[in-house]
Amino acid sequence: ARNMKAIVLNAYGDVLRFSADWHANNFAGATVRRVTRAMNAYDMISDNIAWFVLPAVVVLVGLTILTAMQWPLVGLFLGVMIVLFTLAVVGLSRFYILQRVREYNSADTKIGATLADMVGANASVTAFGAEQREHARFAAVVEDWRMKATRAWMRFTDAWAVQNVLLFVLQAGLIGLVVNEWSQGRATAGDAAFALTSFFVIMGYLRNLGETMQMLQR
Repeated sequence: ARNMKAIVLNAYGDVLRFSADWHANNFAGATVRRVTRAMNAYDMISDNIAWFVLPAVVVLVGLTILTAMQWPLVGLFLGVMIVLFTLAVVGLSRFYILQRVREYNSADTKIGATLADMVGANASVTAFGAEQREHARFAAVVEDWRMKATRAWMRFTDAWAVQNVLLFVLQAGLIGLVVNEWSQGRATAGDAAFALTSFFVIMGYLRNLGETMQMLQR
């Protein structure tokens, strides 16, 4: 809460120091939206890091070490797949999704800005009978948002598909390696059950990690 207070106060202080020319060429509604989005985004980022990222790191590292102590090859495969999954999630967010999300956020800001300024100027619009013109202008703004939102959502869907493919490879590889250890007498039925249970735990945390990264990207 203290950091959110600092964010909104510092942002407002920056806005106050901008030139009159800057204020004349920027929607007041857009400025408000950017400041409030920054404050609310910090809240979501903090929650995601505290409740999803840190616990996921602890559990994934712990299970990888525990598995490697029992079966080095299985532990190595598990560690490599976890690192590969994490790199894929971060890489897709950073290089494949980023630009589309920026466009989407810009369009979203423009909707808020246009609405705020249209409502603020509603008396003038009504006085000049310009309701249809303003409605058409707002329809164009919303249509631009729709196109950019669709592009961003398609990128998120592509990233989700890649993550699911990697999870399937992890599942097939882990089960195959454990069954191989079992067939050669180096693992018991209980060990196999432990490995499968661990996989479901790992899969859950990896899915949460991927979803968290997409949330942070937004």
